Amino acid sequence: NVNFTSNNDGKAEIRMFSASGTLVKKIESAITKGSNNVQLQDLSSQLPGMYVVNIVVNGQSIGSQKIIKN
Repeated sequence: NVNFTSNNDGKAEIRMFSASGTLVKKIESAITKGSNNVQLQDLSSQLPGMYVVNIVVNGQSIGSQKIIKN
């Protein structure tokens, strides 16, 4: 799961990158102002390791998170 806070309603794009910088997954989701939780589904095809998730809301990057897949 990716948890984040948004200052506005709108559209979020969650981009998941491998450690080498390759885009491996992109999810679009409608979000609301305040706390949001977007679930990363169908990660079975991804190898175990570290990934970086970039969060873009209404076209503006609001942050990133590191996740570990076991």
